[in-house]
Amino acid sequence: PYVEVRFSDETGIAFPITLAWSGPGPGQVEMKLRGNDTAYGTLAATAFGDYTYTVTVYDLRGNVTTVGG
Repeated sequence: PYVEVRFSDETGIAFPITLAWSGPGPGQVEMKLRGNDTAYGTLAATAFGDYTYTVTVYDLRGNVTTVGG
């Protein structure tokens, strides 16, 4: 599945932004940047089943935000 997130921060974003997933075939990828405020990546499921994902973003001050599904 394709995952896309929009982000903003007054100090700027530290890269990479990561997409991690758990389930029958867990994994992690660095998301790619589209424009100035969107990152995207593909959850590369290697086995059939239910998955959960987490996107992790750090700002330049070291604060972290996660979002998942």
